[in-house]
Amino acid sequence: MEHLGVDAIVQARLGSSRLPRKMLTNIAGKTLLEHVCTRIRQVTGVNRIIIATTDKPEDDLLASLCEGLGLLVFRGSQDDVLLRMLGAAERFGCEKIVRVCGDNPLIDSELIDVLIENFAARNTADYCTYVTREGIPLILKPLGIVAEVVTAEALKKVASLTASKKYREHVTMFIYENPKLFNITTVPLPEGIDADLRFTVDYIEDVEICERVLQKGGGAGWRALLQVIEGDAQLKLTIQSFEGSHKKRY
Repeated sequence: MEHLGVDAIVQARLGSSRLPRKMLTNIAGKTLLEHVCTRIRQVTGVNRIIIATTDKPEDDLLASLCEGLGLLVFRGSQDDVLLRMLGAAERFGCEKIVRVCGDNPLIDSELIDVLIENFAARNTADYCTYVTREGIPLILKPLGIVAEVVTAEALKKVASLTASKKYREHVTMFIYENPKLFNITTVPLPEGIDADLRFTVDYIEDVEICERVLQKGGGAGWRALLQVIEGDAQLKLTIQSFEGSHKKRY
């Protein structure tokens, strides 16, 4: 599949309050940043990877490391993430964007390629997301193996329509909460994937879970991930128990 003019913009910073400097956290021999970027590089449909970090001094180190890894970097507002995303898109001329959360070390390249294909098939689409069987966008879940595709024009429209802090922080929320204003296409999560499993990294316990999954070979795509989980009842119970006490919601 050609890249179709789609660029990945990864939101990342070192100032996380729950797990400070988590982008530099070592997970099975690589930093969280390296895991995410390695997986995005495997997405056939992505042209460039851009790290959108903040202009805070604490992110000087992150920006430097990204440049050392050959990644494009944009620095902008810490709190207005929408403005930061738009700044990155404008700086590098991005029209179609895979929006990636930097705290997902097990993000799946195959699932993202399928998302891009569905987005491209609807050439008038503003936004494309995986959804649960109940129609809930996967960005609202802690699964941490998928992304979203959105146009820069759709993000500009959001910026022109709302100054609400929650919508400026949670970049695509306004889009899926206002479906009449945007052309939205959805993709059902593949059968067998439990959307309530947790592979995003917000706490040190998440690091331990992801490291255990990777050590058991669960990093070779979502099917291998499911095999590891189904073959390790204790690990599955640990994930479910931890997620039950730390619901990640907007």
